[in-house]
Amino acid sequence: MWPSRRVAPKDDLDLTPPEEQQARRRKRLFLLALPVVTVLAAAIYFGASPVSGAIKGWQSRRLAHQAFVMIEQKQWNEADAKARDAFLLRPTEPEAWRAIGRLQSRTGQSATALEWWKKIDEQHHLTVEDRRDFAKAALVAGELTTAATQIDQLLAQREGPQPVDILLAGQLAVRRKDPVLAVDYAQRTLADNRTKPYDILSAAILVLSVTKADSPPHLNAWKRIEDLARDPQNAVSLDALALLNNRWHRRGLVAGIFLYRSAAAGLPPANLQLQ
Repeated sequence: MWPSRRVAPKDDLDLTPPEEQQARRRKRLFLLALPVVTVLAAAIYFGASPVSGAIKGWQSRRLAHQAFVMIEQKQWNEADAKARDAFLLRPTEPEAWRAIGRLQSRTGQSATALEWWKKIDEQHHLTVEDRRDFAKAALVAGELTTAATQIDQLLAQREGPQPVDILLAGQLAVRRKDPVLAVDYAQRTLADNRTKPYDILSAAILVLSVTKADSPPHLNAWKRIEDLARDPQNAVSLDALALLNNRWHRRGLVAGIFLYRSAAAGLPPANLQLQ
């Protein structure tokens, strides 16, 4: 006869139904996973904002750079749309401010452009090109102290100023009623081989505005304008021709009046030296 086995007491038997055991296991797993899920949710919540901001910043800068290209191509309407979109996408993006400031500077909106340049200056984000646009806008708006600050920075560049920077200094001297200094800066601009045609024309006009008609600087300025007019390859030849045409028309009109008056008075015509 086989020895009888010990029967476990009723209390020792696991009489929990399988469904309840699975429910308990799921509950334990949920309680263990809950802290991990909470940490991940917090990381996603707090990390989403910086990531979204970085993406918007990149998109804003990309649109601003597209605006810069269109500004150089004088596609003003397209540049305005790109600059506006860049700002709306991220109003705190300095590149968007720069695009708006540059566009307004190049389209003659100097007063409003100044506000953007001052805003960029406060953030210490001005580039050399920004300072030039800033100075030009300040000169047009009559804010000579602001213009002088930017021009001083341009003249103090480590690699030396560009001809356009020297020309800006001459324009500031004109506004300060210092014709001697203005002519000096303008002649330095004209003597620099790096000077672009538009700046040559601007420097020549500056000289004409502050010198006497029979002075050597005045006559030399007209000579530079004539040189520009003879070169159809540069972009300002038509502007130079327009200036010369205006000068010749004025001289011809004055000469005609002089000859008429001489004839009426019975005087012989004289050699006219009109400038």
